[in-house]
Amino acid sequence: MTPSGSVRRFTIYRQGSPITLSSVLPMLHDLGIEVIDERAYAIGTDGLWLYDFGVGFDETAVPDVDTLPARFCRAFLDAWEGRSDSDGFNALVVHGGLSSRNVDIIRAYAAYLRQAGTPFSQGYL
Repeated sequence: MTPSGSVRRFTIYRQGSPITLSSVLPMLHDLGIEVIDERAYAIGTDGLWLYDFGVGFDETAVPDVDTLPARFCRAFLDAWEGRSDSDGFNALVVHGGLSSRNVDIIRAYAAYLRQAGTPFSQGYL
């Protein structure tokens, strides 16, 4: 359980082929949350899937928790659809109160610093 004892639900609806945990869990981990549980349901025979994740994080350490659901969903969707990278910078969405777009800008600055010869790795930054 998380330090504040809170667990929220994150649900993915998917049409078509099922998704694997190994494709979703790294993205959720990069967003800085802990996945507590997962339930998958096939709905009907049309290939509609529902994935329900129990996710935990310390809400007391999250700035702007009221806008977190929208920011979190946008960041996940951007990473899932390839519009954004999935890396440790994405944790800034949850723990820094940033939008996915803001994280992309920070990621670009970090890439520029690496090209400029900074000795610091992405993990350190």
